[in-house]
Amino acid sequence: MRLETFRKCFLLIAAVAALTGVGRNAFASPINYVFSGATVTLSPGDVTDITGSFTYDSTDTMESNVDITLSGPILSPTTVNGTYTEPTSAGTANASTLTAFDPNRSASEVAFMIMTFQNPLAGVADNLADVDVTIISPEWIYESISVTGSAIPVATPTPEPASIGVLGIALIGFVGARRWHSA
Repeated sequence: MRLETFRKCFLLIAAVAALTGVGRNAFASPINYVFSGATVTLSPGDVTDITGSFTYDSTDTMESNVDITLSGPILSPTTVNGTYTEPTSAGTANASTLTAFDPNRSASEVAFMIMTFQNPLAGVADNLADVDVTIISPEWIYESISVTGSAIPVATPTPEPASIGVLGIALIGFVGARRWHSA
């Protein structure tokens, strides 16, 4: 009789937890983003693919692990192609702009990319709004005519503390039921 009452209570607790959302995963900061279907048509009219990823931490508004590759036709007289890996907007309050340098350029040439998103990065997919590339020495500014694609978060699910609590209650219930049954 008591075992049946215990089972009903356990099922009631599990149902309440499921209905209130306890046990759902939350995404912790920092969040990793990857580009999906991203291209930019730059001022000469050439389409350049955007691939790669970056990490954004909303708690301190810093980008890290930036690895963004631009690949497309060779623009005359220089190219925007390259891998931009050094973030420069770390610690800014503007969570909708990412600026990165291409460290693989020659000492006489500096290339940086400014990427703007439609909304501040907040752990959800965000469409690209603008991508501009500036190459200094010689100075060339390639502005976007059109941009497609988005940055998609690929965060690792982190259990909420409430999920761990429900798991603990379940384990205590199983141990209690086993002891009650064996007594």
